[in-house]
Amino acid sequence: MYEQIEKLRHKFWLTSDKKIQLHFQDNKGLSMVKVYESGQTTSEHMYLLLPTFESEIFAFDTPNGRFTIGISSTKEEIFLSPLGIFLYPIGKTGCQPQSISINNAEYQTVNVADNQVIN
Repeated sequence: MYEQIEKLRHKFWLTSDKKIQLHFQDNKGLSMVKVYESGQTTSEHMYLLLPTFESEIFAFDTPNGRFTIGISSTKEEIFLSPLGIFLYPIGKTGCQPQSISINNAEYQTVNVADNQVIN
């Protein structure tokens, strides 16, 4: 069920601005994600990864709601929703954020400053 997480070459991921970091780890047989957030305040919390119907999508529940993690086909970036941000392996944060088009939908901007809180 969690084979895709275990197959990732990297366990530490962060955003290009280095404000959010994810660390995948196994804790007594449970697949978990540790979330570090830095900004005006710094927080660190660990959450249980929940399976979904897709093998490359996982979820975790926080007091602020459910977040999903999608693994790209190249396994070189992951997507965190509903924040709509990409995370990259540590050391490869020079990657430029990419825009995606789903069913030719019109591009919409999201005010990330308003919803940049996970923990």
